[in-house]
Amino acid sequence: MTKPDVVPFSKNIRWLAGGTGIITGSIFLVDFGLGFLSAFLVVGALIAGRFPQRGKELTWFGAGVVSLTILPLSIWVLFHALDGTDPWFTAGSAVSVLFIVLCDAALLIEAINRKRTRMR
Repeated sequence: MTKPDVVPFSKNIRWLAGGTGIITGSIFLVDFGLGFLSAFLVVGALIAGRFPQRGKELTWFGAGVVSLTILPLSIWVLFHALDGTDPWFTAGSAVSVLFIVLCDAALLIEAINRKRTRMR
């Protein structure tokens, strides 16, 4: 029984996932210590070119972890921006929300497109 070929992520998705991991990691490592959770995205994006299956799995896992932990925290920071939060941290949280949403959307669109091409 042969294993089906794994189609690797496009370079754009790998760059977006890696960039999202670096941005969210650098912002939330200093203030909340949760930045290490973004390492899954970065490592997944790095190894996806050489090991497509493991890279995809790690990137999807990282996107899930970041979406469940850092996204709600970023949104909370934005809601409390007028409470005296550092403006740089507030701006970083806004950028984090943007990148996390874009990364999740890109991963979902890529998965839907791959599914459609397999069904044809």
